[in-house]
Amino acid sequence: MKKSIKEISLHTFFIAGLILLVVGGPGSNVTRSIRDGWNLGHVPLFILFTFVLYQDWKGFKDKTLISQWVLVISFSVLLAVTTEVIQLFAGRQFDLLDIFRDLSGSVIGMLLLGKEGIDSRKTGNALKNIAITILVIITSYMFFLSLADEYIAARQFPVLASFETPLEINRWQADGKICISDNVRRSGNSSLKIEFTTKRYSAVTIRYSLGKWEECDSLRFSFFNPDTVNFKVSCRIHDNEHKEHNNAYSDRFNCYYVLENGWNIFAISLNDLRNAPSTREMNLNEIEQISFFSTSLPAARVVYLDDIVLFK
Repeated sequence: MKKSIKEISLHTFFIAGLILLVVGGPGSNVTRSIRDGWNLGHVPLFILFTFVLYQDWKGFKDKTLISQWVLVISFSVLLAVTTEVIQLFAGRQFDLLDIFRDLSGSVIGMLLLGKEGIDSRKTGNALKNIAITILVIITSYMFFLSLADEYIAARQFPVLASFETPLEINRWQADGKICISDNVRRSGNSSLKIEFTTKRYSAVTIRYSLGKWEECDSLRFSFFNPDTVNFKVSCRIHDNEHKEHNNAYSDRFNCYYVLENGWNIFAISLNDLRNAPSTREMNLNEIEQISFFSTSLPAARVVYLDDIVLFK
């Protein structure tokens, strides 16, 4: 009876996890650590998958160790790729890191199952535990980096970005190359070096750890243009409700700035930001992203961004 309950629980958790993997997922307004924590679910799911294969496949236990590994990895690759392809039809992306997490889970599952006689060998058991530990550390690496950066961001607030720690760059996404640089800075030791490309819209975007803005009055940021030729950079800011209004241009804050040679310091009134949507007020406690972008540049341009700060 105990074995039956165990088998039912094993299959139930695996099927539930598989369904969540394909159709579930955190919303767009969650923190980065929650998103990375959700992605870690691939690992225990494929540990369960390995257990299910081991338990349900008649004769599996009698196969050689090499055959067991080949079969588990082969079926894991097939399931991992299939689920990623299915997710494309749900508007999600094909993620090679998710496949790595899937296969890591299968490897951990095989190591946990072991082979008759392996557990009795102290050296083999120690190596197995070391391998499991290494895989757990590798797969959870991004999650712990996210937690660390969210802690730093909470301590920094109302500074949204000062680029004084290497973890800050993980808050940003860009079409061109970005890196934290100590060549140019307005304060502190570093700034964000940005390459705006020749794409029609070349953007750099901060999407995480923005905090609550309601008690502040203005947002200020600084750009350094190392060239003598001026050029225009646009700014867009929106909250979590923006997608419910079809991401309309009139439902967000839009403005452009001309970057002259040297440092350029800009400020946005949060009252203007609040009233930017044409049919509602923007929720200043739920700002989802800040984007800076160029439009159809004739050649790539490099600038530096520093000191994105909220002021009361």
